[in-house]
Amino acid sequence: MIISVDDSLVELYEGLKDSGYEVYKLSDNKDSDVVIYSSYGTDHALLNIPLFTEYEGGVFLINGDGRAQSEIEGMIRQRTYSPLF
Repeated sequence: MIISVDDSLVELYEGLKDSGYEVYKLSDNKDSDVVIYSSYGTDHALLNIPLFTEYEGGVFLINGDGRAQSEIEGMIRQRTYSPLF
C-alpha cells in the first residue's frame, strides 16, 4: 500500500513512515492507494490529478487535519472514515 501525505503534515508523514508504511510526500506525485491531505496546506489542484493504483480500485482520500496518527491508521486499515456500527 502506497500512501501520499500532504507536505504540510510533517508529523503524520514521519509517524507513518516510522510505523513501516510506504509513504511519500504529495508533491512527489506518486500513484497512491491513500492520499492524506490538509484543508490548509494542500494545493487542491493536486487532488484533481487522476491518481490510479495498481489495483485500479481508486484512491482513499483522508483529511488529516486534527487527526491523530492512530485514527488515520485505523482508517487506512478499515478503508472507512468511522465504524459502521
